[in-house]
Amino acid sequence: MENNSYDQFYQKSIAPQKFSGYPTPRVSDFPQSATSKNPNFTSNLIVSVILIVLGSLCGIVALILTFVANSYWKQGNFEAYQKASKAVRISLMIGWILEGLFAIVLTVGGLVLGYQAITSGY
Repeated sequence: MENNSYDQFYQKSIAPQKFSGYPTPRVSDFPQSATSKNPNFTSNLIVSVILIVLGSLCGIVALILTFVANSYWKQGNFEAYQKASKAVRISLMIGWILEGLFAIVLTVGGLVLGYQAITSGY
């Protein structure tokens, strides 16, 4: 019985809006104003700063590209924004991969040195 009432509700309220002969608008169909906030700016900025603090040069590149992407967003140049945003994501991924490899090398090196110190008798 509940399923039948839902079907009636759907046909009366949702279906006419969805199938009224007009395509469903997407968010990308509407122009963004120059005052609207860049959706990735804050998170990219924070992650870039964290990478810089960890000593990664990719963090500096990502920080600069984040500001470039934000300026494209404010200008309304969304194609250039998407390209710059993709470059930011790639730079951040490379930075985290390098930081992870660096952490693994330090961990393994520390374990090897520690083992050698313990077994050498000093």
